[in-house]
Amino acid sequence: MILRLGSYLQDRYEIIELIGSGGMAEVYRAFCHKMQRTVAIKVLKEEYNDNADFIKRFTQEALAAAQLSHPNLVNVYEVEHTDGFYYIVMEFVDGITLKEYIHQKGKLEQREAVGIAIQVANGLAEVHRRGIVHRDVKPQNMIISSDGKVKLADFGIARMVSTETMSQEAMGSVHYISPEHAQGKATDARSDLYSLGICLYEMLTGSVPFDGAEAVTILLAQLNQNPPSPRSLNPEISLSLERIILKSLEKDPRARYQSAAELIRDLESAAQNPMAMPPSMQAAAAVGGDTIRFNAKDFAGQQAPPAEENFPEPEGADQEERGEDDENNSTDRRLNKLIKAVGTALLILLLGGGVAAGLILSGSLRERDGKNESESAETEQSSALNEKQAYAPYLIGLSNKEAEEALKEEELTLVIQLRKNSDQFPKDTVIEQEPKPGSVVQKNSKVYVTLSLGVAEFELSELNLVGAEEESAKKTLTEKGFSVEEKSEYSDTVEKGKVVRLSPEKVKKGETVTIVLSLGKEPEKTKMPDLSYNTEESAKQALTEAGLVLGTVTKEHSDSVPQGQVIRQSISSGTETEKGKTVDLVLSDGPKVTSVESTQASESSSRYVASIDANFTLSNLIGPDSGATSVTVMVRLRQDVNGQTVYRTLMEPRTIRGDAILPLRFRTIEGAYGVDMGYVEIVRTDNGQVLQSFDVQFFKVQ
Repeated sequence: MILRLGSYLQDRYEIIELIGSGGMAEVYRAFCHKMQRTVAIKVLKEEYNDNADFIKRFTQEALAAAQLSHPNLVNVYEVEHTDGFYYIVMEFVDGITLKEYIHQKGKLEQREAVGIAIQVANGLAEVHRRGIVHRDVKPQNMIISSDGKVKLADFGIARMVSTETMSQEAMGSVHYISPEHAQGKATDARSDLYSLGICLYEMLTGSVPFDGAEAVTILLAQLNQNPPSPRSLNPEISLSLERIILKSLEKDPRARYQSAAELIRDLESAAQNPMAMPPSMQAAAAVGGDTIRFNAKDFAGQQAPPAEENFPEPEGADQEERGEDDENNSTDRRLNKLIKAVGTALLILLLGGGVAAGLILSGSLRERDGKNESESAETEQSSALNEKQAYAPYLIGLSNKEAEEALKEEELTLVIQLRKNSDQFPKDTVIEQEPKPGSVVQKNSKVYVTLSLGVAEFELSELNLVGAEEESAKKTLTEKGFSVEEKSEYSDTVEKGKVVRLSPEKVKKGETVTIVLSLGKEPEKTKMPDLSYNTEESAKQALTEAGLVLGTVTKEHSDSVPQGQVIRQSISSGTETEKGKTVDLVLSDGPKVTSVESTQASESSSRYVASIDANFTLSNLIGPDSGATSVTVMVRLRQDVNGQTVYRTLMEPRTIRGDAILPLRFRTIEGAYGVDMGYVEIVRTDNGQVLQSFDVQFFKVQ
């Protein structure tokens, strides 16, 4: 079911347009009215709502992506199940996919392709650091914005590495799937780097290395065939960059790049000096025992003559140049403008220094079975080991215990020589080793390693943000790579709206920092007095004494509260409240006169009257200390008229001493017409207590 445009999810997300649809979900552009920003919402198709497997997979996507925060990854804001839909709310990136970009340009220039690959590799480095394998790296999932930034999206089939789950089906696109993924084997970070290698191949040549009419044909090629030489399709590709691509596409994961940082280092080297041998291959060439499929002499020299003259071509290389698609043939003018802007931005980004390299990692290339004749013509370096020698195993990224076990198998000993912080590797994993991987070492010798302390903790006090403006502090923290939350509290020393403090005191990159903002000085508090049964004047005086202000005064009829006295107040008595606040009151307008009484009174001049002559002694109720106290009382008449209780004030509230005698001498008390009984009541005004009641009888008089 397609969401209706203009409809809302959670009364917050307004659906603007449908921007994409896949096998499992539909993607909409929407506007979040709460955060005032445009978002993308991925909604699971209705037919899968009752399918537990699809729901689980869909939820895993959100949970995996929600852990991540990086400039080269599409941010996920929340995952929801509401209004009958399962959906993910994520960052909206206004741009085009890398697939569209390649289609429009035919193939990309070398520097542009390398710039894109470095950005994606940086995003993958963060993904892998969190223990996640993306497992669906392809150009369709890479979005290029108009400022040249590339973001990796769609963690639809990502899985936590720790689960070591074996794939039940080849779920990724077959053109970009790694051999081990296609075989249903466990996958790790190297599988993503294989897929990125195919994307780089496609960017530079305009085609994927393995293609066919049927998916099974492509999968078999991924498993069994070597990719065509990239330079045979595009001679402008440097030999250095070709070697990087071919290393990424090794069938055996052990022969590929072992981390995104290692790949980034080689890509940056190729961008800065296309004639230089990539660093990881220099390391491989420097150790014995491994066959390397290139000639180091090919990389000699500072200037690069034409590729066909300077570099030996692999067998079967096609020297015929392929013409690039003409951008002017595009019917989408907006897309062409965006393409030009993206190309320029990427070139500036790369020439301006590119992305900082990761840790310097080294590794050896393993000899691949089934070398063809052209490879056998290349230089081979090998070294036979005697029984007292061994190769130093590759320990980078292994835990302390795993590294120790790997060395034990080679009869070597682990020695921890240093620990230091690392943004790339989790705590207690190997980030450096000496001797280098693949080095020939003597058995029973020592291998020295540096272990990661994890991401460095940052002292927020070093930023000196206390007293800073809110927006300035948020900008500084965001630029440092922290997420920001806000809280507020009163402060006697910090001006309203400025930062009081940051929490926690120490934080790691990517974690959340709470900014505590000042509400200014805390207002003085006062206790709300009980104004019940007070007159308006006495209530106003009590409020003034408490530091409060009388607000709006209204009236309503009351059968229980005497006329002119407080029925209720806007702030409950006993409540702690700020001084200076206004308090509204509702005063009694006395009982409502019944229509029967009014009608009868108008129809007849007859009246019903009574009298009373009595005394009331308060000391009988207050006790021995009555002389030291005073009480405010009033006198009223109570009658039952047509089933309703009505009151009439006989004496306004008066304060008398507790040992005084109150005379009750009312010669003519006029009552309700036709009612011959009533009660004269003495009422304590502070709490409405009836202290005493006297029966009186009414007589009809003319």
